[in-house]
Amino acid sequence: INTGKPIHVVFSDVDGTLAHYPALVQEYSKKGKKLLKLPPSSTGMCGVLSLETLSLCSQIRRMPVTNNENHDSFLEAPKSVQSVNANKKSNAAGKTVKFVIISGMRTRTLLQRIPFLPSADAYCCEGGGRIFYQIPVGKPKNGETTSIIDDSGEEADVENKTMGTALPEIYESRNEEGAVQGHFRLQEDMEWRKIMGHVSAAGPDGYDGIVDIQKRDGLLWSFARKLVKMGWVIDYSGYGTCFRVHRGKQLHKAKQSKEIFDVELPNLKPAGLACSTNLGCVDFYPDRSGKKNCCEFVAAKFGAESLSESCVCLCDDDNDLEMAGACRRAFIPSVASESMSDAINKSPDRLILTCNTNITETDATDAALRMVLDLCTLSST
Repeated sequence: INTGKPIHVVFSDVDGTLAHYPALVQEYSKKGKKLLKLPPSSTGMCGVLSLETLSLCSQIRRMPVTNNENHDSFLEAPKSVQSVNANKKSNAAGKTVKFVIISGMRTRTLLQRIPFLPSADAYCCEGGGRIFYQIPVGKPKNGETTSIIDDSGEEADVENKTMGTALPEIYESRNEEGAVQGHFRLQEDMEWRKIMGHVSAAGPDGYDGIVDIQKRDGLLWSFARKLVKMGWVIDYSGYGTCFRVHRGKQLHKAKQSKEIFDVELPNLKPAGLACSTNLGCVDFYPDRSGKKNCCEFVAAKFGAESLSESCVCLCDDDNDLEMAGACRRAFIPSVASESMSDAINKSPDRLILTCNTNITETDATDAALRMVLDLCTLSST
């Protein structure tokens, strides 16, 4: 789709997209690939991402956003990634491309992983159920607006009345060389939280992630209690706006069958809830949530015209499909579901596969990020 619009926001999933789970990590060392190991998730998964991934994401965040009529011809004539640095100084005071992490991971897992993930302008977790912005340490003062970017010179601000109290943890922001250039905290978007916290959605009671579902108000948790009564084992620990059902953790073998788990279970959800497959599990969440809806909300906050005109994404699984279909282009470094494979086959010009038998895992991720960077470069020259 040659809209001629500049790229405003790049959205990226984490597991299977930025981070991978190689069987033999030592094979990367033989190739000279430098890796960063992530802390284990709540399910015990230990992923890795490459230092090159961190660098490329940092470069994307510093790409200027300008109004011009360039087209998406990067697939035929890609520009060098090295051209990024030439534009930095002259555009330091202008808008820059926003990099947003959006994942199905629970909030506590996100908070543990942030020091190891690429620095982002916003972090969205629980499949889009919660949104946190990066803010500089020491700001804002009472009555002022809060800059949601700590190092880009971006002029767009989010008013304090839509923001929650900054979380106490202080994180380091780094440039593409890995050098620390500032510190930040996370601040939650309370406008989005109010939408998710309505009783017709996830309700207000689960945000600390530890309140028992018997004490949680909201449509989501009413449905969760129904599933438990039906004998389903659910995972809600650490989640405030969604919950997960693992196939392998079901006590009754019949519930692990394809017919029951893949077909009957999703059909049990009431109106007002949605579901998708992620990492071989079924996630349930309010239908106002989900990655696509969250992306639309965040893109508007950053001043993007629309997902289809001004945003691209990186992703890999079934729970990414709506987001991938809504964005101008989607870059796929790995394929985690049949539904994603089918979508790529139907729209190979918009859902661009960057992995093959020779390029896999972090190499495929870095290939995807270079293509995104080339597209951003074309949009800024």
